[in-house]
Amino acid sequence: MRGEEPPPQPTVSTEPSLATFEAVASADYVSPSIRASVQSSNFLLLPHIDLREHTGPTFPSGTEELYRYLVDNAPADLKPEIAIADEDYAELAFHDEAVTLATFIVTFVALPLALNLVGNWLSFYLGARFGRSTVKSEVIVIKQSRGFAIRYEGPADTFESIVQSAAEAISNDDD
Repeated sequence: MRGEEPPPQPTVSTEPSLATFEAVASADYVSPSIRASVQSSNFLLLPHIDLREHTGPTFPSGTEELYRYLVDNAPADLKPEIAIADEDYAELAFHDEAVTLATFIVTFVALPLALNLVGNWLSFYLGARFGRSTVKSEVIVIKQSRGFAIRYEGPADTFESIVQSAAEAISNDDD
């Protein structure tokens, strides 16, 4: 369309992460009623803690829809969970044109399936805006009990391939 700017070139950064499924399961915001499902997950949506004016755990707007999509469409070997009890769930709207995804932690083996599902959801969620929308995300990948965080900001239509490439590059450095 005329007058619309294309999304910016993607930016990707990586760094080691101390996050693990076990550490998340023992966090104060994870109630005992969901602790076992958090620990057995291989794809976990995480809240932001004390973000902006809100104290406690919050998720970006749209996370509930994303989670439902993941649960409804995940293959049997992908176990998506959200690290909060239903009664504690809260969303925070970001007044930004970019789609901000919840941070997620995923095993290296499950990463391709998880990224494919998130990419499909973005396409569905954004519809005709998919090719010109920007996404912000942090993906924490666990491989052999070591974690690394990948931060992505860029076009929705390159999210899946670029995050996968970054994870493979880091993994190859570790081998």
